[in-house]
Amino acid sequence: MEMVHMLLDKGANVNAHGEYCKTPLYFAVQNKDIEMVKMLVDKGAELIKEYVYDQSHNYLHIAVNNKHIEMVQMLLDKGADINARNTTEDTPMLLAAGNKDIDMVKFLSNKGANVNVRDRNDRTPLCFAVQNKNMELMQLLVDKGAEVNTHCLSYSSCTTYLHTAVNNKHKEMVQTLLDKGANVNACDYYKKTPLHFAVQNKDMEMIKLLLNKGVKINDYSNNTLLHVAVMSKDLEIVQLLLSEKNTGNLSNLLHIAVENKDFDMVQMLLKKVPSVDACNSTQDTPLHIAAKTGVVEIVRLLLNNGAGVDALNNNSLTPLHIAVESGEADIVQLLLSKGANVSICTNINETALFIATKSKNTKIVQLLLDKEVDVNASNNTQETPLHNAARSGVLEIVQLLLSKGAYVNTCNNSNETALFIAIKSNHIAIDKMLLNITSDVNTCNSTPDTLLRVAVKNTYIEIVEMLLDKGADVNVRDKNGQTSVHSAVKVKNIKMVQMLLNKGADVNARDTKKVTPLKLAIQSKEVEIVDCLLKNGASILYPCEKSSYLHDAVNCGDVKIVELILNKGHNVNCVDSDGRTPLHCGVKTGNIDILSALLKHGANLNIPDKMGKMPIHVAVEKGDDIKLEYLLEYLLKHGALVDAKITYDNEVLTPLFLAIRNVNFNRDEIFKILFSNGANPNLDVNGITAFHKYVKQIKPTISSRYVTHEKHLQIVKILLQQGANLNVVDNEGDSVADELLHFAAFYKDIELVKLLLDHGANSSYADVDGMTALHYLHIRVADQDDNIARLLLKHGANVNVQNKDGISPLHYLLYNISGETSLNAARLLLQFGAKCDLKDQKGNTPLHLATERGDVNVARLLLEFGAKCDLMNQKGNTPLHLATERGYVNVARVLLHFGAKCDQK
Repeated sequence: MEMVHMLLDKGANVNAHGEYCKTPLYFAVQNKDIEMVKMLVDKGAELIKEYVYDQSHNYLHIAVNNKHIEMVQMLLDKGADINARNTTEDTPMLLAAGNKDIDMVKFLSNKGANVNVRDRNDRTPLCFAVQNKNMELMQLLVDKGAEVNTHCLSYSSCTTYLHTAVNNKHKEMVQTLLDKGANVNACDYYKKTPLHFAVQNKDMEMIKLLLNKGVKINDYSNNTLLHVAVMSKDLEIVQLLLSEKNTGNLSNLLHIAVENKDFDMVQMLLKKVPSVDACNSTQDTPLHIAAKTGVVEIVRLLLNNGAGVDALNNNSLTPLHIAVESGEADIVQLLLSKGANVSICTNINETALFIATKSKNTKIVQLLLDKEVDVNASNNTQETPLHNAARSGVLEIVQLLLSKGAYVNTCNNSNETALFIAIKSNHIAIDKMLLNITSDVNTCNSTPDTLLRVAVKNTYIEIVEMLLDKGADVNVRDKNGQTSVHSAVKVKNIKMVQMLLNKGADVNARDTKKVTPLKLAIQSKEVEIVDCLLKNGASILYPCEKSSYLHDAVNCGDVKIVELILNKGHNVNCVDSDGRTPLHCGVKTGNIDILSALLKHGANLNIPDKMGKMPIHVAVEKGDDIKLEYLLEYLLKHGALVDAKITYDNEVLTPLFLAIRNVNFNRDEIFKILFSNGANPNLDVNGITAFHKYVKQIKPTISSRYVTHEKHLQIVKILLQQGANLNVVDNEGDSVADELLHFAAFYKDIELVKLLLDHGANSSYADVDGMTALHYLHIRVADQDDNIARLLLKHGANVNVQNKDGISPLHYLLYNISGETSLNAARLLLQFGAKCDLKDQKGNTPLHLATERGDVNVARLLLEFGAKCDLMNQKGNTPLHLATERGYVNVARVLLHFGAKCDQK
């Protein structure tokens, strides 16, 4: 205290803010130091401050949270606002109630604090008291004027304090609220009164208390508390509520009790409800519900009390239908004994017997048949009980129906008899029974499929045998023209294929698309089935001219099938509609075993297709196939023509030319293989050799970017080793050596440059873009190789050739290369006569370019070699303009030294 006095006397700021905006007064209040607080306030500490420290409380809130009444009293005396809010909308009263601080609540209320204030979550002090079951706090607040009929939680929930107290089972609190005038019939958002909560909690004392206060049993949605009580299965509460004068809506109470299987409740309600046959929203009566639950005694109770045995619900279901569907045989028997009508149909025309055959309950079926029900009554899809029984697979039910005169040949909407259904479901015993009495085993459904084809498609071999023994027609066709043999091949079942063939099935049957069983077997790679069909007379003559069985076999990639076809005498050199032989297809698949089989049977490797391609051309075109080298070696070893020509895309091409076209895919091994087998790199095709074509492909252009070139260089070396002629000139007058020199210069390969120059390459040759080897040498941003430049220049390279953009080698050098390298390279070009004042299309001279880059050494060199320093480019700028514009002082100084005009506009 003394220290604080001294500091304040020395002029310390009483309202100074420290870390997190903490003032001295904050620490005093937080530390509950009332003397310090008084002294600081007397010294001018600001008491009326919205928020301090964490920006959520003011000093009064802190004192309340500290439960320090004396501090609160002092702060209020000094002018603190008793109803001030923090950022969470809490007042001191709300904080005190939330802290269950009864003394503070009493103190604040006596000081005039608002007891009905709400926080941002819409809670009042009374809400805290009720929720926390704090009776003393609640009594204090209501005595101080707290409103008891406002909502306890948010406005949207509409829950009152009375709802909360009842749900908390706090009788004393409920009594106090009622004594203070709480509305006993107040409804929450869901239209529930406090009595609902009491009933749900099965709190008998609370229910009586509320009833004594005149609570209404009905809520605003017309659902009574009786419904809640019945659902809770509390007979005592239900009886209590029913004893009231205004019980309200009694509908569906009996339904609920029946569904709960609550016999005593049902028995009691039958004395109270107006009708035992009252319907719910789906028109179900209590008896409908009971028929489903399986409680026979409740069903009997309802029937004895006059329940309608044949009442219909929304779906025209009677209690009998529901009992049958639920498999409740005892209830079915009881309903039948009470006269239930077995002939009534549902809204989809199903009788009780029809439903019973679906449920697989033999006892119920027998009960219904004993009542002489119509055994052949059909539903909306024209299915009879026998269809259902055949599908369910219960032999005994099928026998019962047949014994009562069920028709076996009745068809449903899909034109299927019960036998169709049984076969689809693979019920062997039922199939046998129905087959013995059916009149037609060759009937077709609407697909159309026969019984035999259905069995074959599902690979039911035993059923197939049975149908064949009964004389089923094996050659009946479906809508696509396919027979049972087609189906058997599709499911890959050789046993069925053989069975059908043994019964006279047409092995060469064609469907509407001319597909035979043999074609299907080949496409499925079913070797055994292919062999079976061939042994049983399958023709190797293809059903159409577009291809052949051998082509199909090769394309499927199974050498065993290929050999089976060939061994039957198939023409090994037959062609498809595109003129391709099986060898063409074999090369495309890359299967060496198949190629070997074809060649063994005399296949010709050099037959061209309609595009002129032979198998070797197809092989080379595969490009990136990892088996290509081996495949190519194999073909050439067996007689493929290494220089065979084809016309493709208006070009005449050899395998070597095709390899060059695919150079981005092919490896150099491909070229080695072709050359080792005699390929001629100098063969003239359309006025150009393969070597020259390759060079044109890899030659750089004015827009080229550097890419890896090792593969190209390796192939060039292979071509040269094989005697490729460097002096060949094409129809346009371009020499191989000249064009390859550009490649060598661009990729800075000095050995190749030497070789080409020694073979007479023109060092000044310019391509269509006006680019020479010197241009390509300087086009790349990389360390300059003066040796290559010097070599070209010594062989007479024209150093002043300008390309189509007016750019000379010296321009390119200064565009792309900087530093000491550019200085040395520029000096070399200048020494060999490079002109300093050549302008490109933009009017820039080499001096402009050197100045733009701020390269003072190159600028000086150019000026020393006579560059004019006052030439203007197309924008009217001289080198001095550019130097001054970019702030290159050293360059400007050099330009002025060499006579640049500083007043030139």
